[in-house]
Amino acid sequence: MKVLIPVDESKIAEKAFEWYLQYMHQDDNEVVVVHMALQPYIPLIAQGDVMTGRNEQISAILETAQVKVEKLKEKFVQKLKERGVKHKTFFQLYDGQPASGVVKVVQKEKVDCVIVGSRGMGKIRRTILGSVSNYILHHVSVPTVVCPV
Repeated sequence: MKVLIPVDESKIAEKAFEWYLQYMHQDDNEVVVVHMALQPYIPLIAQGDVMTGRNEQISAILETAQVKVEKLKEKFVQKLKERGVKHKTFFQLYDGQPASGVVKVVQKEKVDCVIVGSRGMGKIRRTILGSVSNYILHHVSVPTVVCPV
């Protein structure tokens, strides 16, 4: 069985990941770990006709964001390797809503199941902002477990 687990920097995502490994994982399962980080917003502000130093600033912003993504990837890959879990990873800066990126990976990888943590947002905030888990639940056609850990 191929299982997809979207993660981020939150304790909730890490707990959902650990919950899967402890209670659901089977030796022949393949785990697909996904992190779609919002690409940093870079406003285009020109000084006169020249964008003085902008290329260096943009590069620095993107590099900082990419380093953060790579550190998160290393953390989860290490946990998988320690347990000898067959895995794939998709960790990237994503120009769009992270939940939409996760759904695309679900479809591309043809996973059998999704395990996602619940952020535990309040009703009002969730109604206004939505949530990654809610989006995934309503946009994939495979069984999805939302872990409110």
